[in-house]
Amino acid sequence: MARLSDMVALMEEHRVDTGSTLNLFARRLREAGRISKAGRGRGAASMTFTDASRFAIGCFATDHPEQAPIAEAAFSATVLTDIGIVTGQWQLEASEGEPFDRALAKLLQALSRNEPAAERAAKAAEAKAEGKGGLYLRPQFDVEISRSGVSAAIRGGGSHWIFHHPKMAAMISAETYLEAAALEAEFNSATLPFRTGKNVKVGMDARLLYALADLVGPDAAL
Repeated sequence: MARLSDMVALMEEHRVDTGSTLNLFARRLREAGRISKAGRGRGAASMTFTDASRFAIGCFATDHPEQAPIAEAAFSATVLTDIGIVTGQWQLEASEGEPFDRALAKLLQALSRNEPAAERAAKAAEAKAEGKGGLYLRPQFDVEISRSGVSAAIRGGGSHWIFHHPKMAAMISAETYLEAAALEAEFNSATLPFRTGKNVKVGMDARLLYALADLVGPDAAL
């Protein structure tokens, strides 16, 4: 059973940011109702995979805790627009139109249940006993967030799942210039408060994703 303070400590351990800054991210997201809240200390709410997903998105979507609620909400609401599947590989179960926060939560849940930490350790010990160096790799996934484009991608096993802001997705498929221009204006209005002009892309590697998945645990709610 993981609490928000545990996720803050984990993010600090993985050098996502300083503990004090991560605590500010956590507070702002909790105050905005984006993360479960129920008491403090031992009475604090147990984190769901959606909580873990939104906290991670908030920490990676912006460097400024005060912007975290609006940035996290915007990136979480990006929708799955492109799926590229390599058959025969372990896959994320997500369908077109699914929001990014839910897809990431489902990925964390699947990673946690695919190979729990204790089982992975046992397999590593077995491999070491057989002279194979004690290395046992679980399916490898990573997540990329593009701040300037308000888009995201989940990649693994040669497959990919791409997410775009709903207004951007609609703009791409617009049939006329005027329709596209109106949608672009709406996209800018919704995202300029936190977007950066720099083409900044940040990523969550497999090590962090598995650490979050194992922290929340296979029995946690989605």
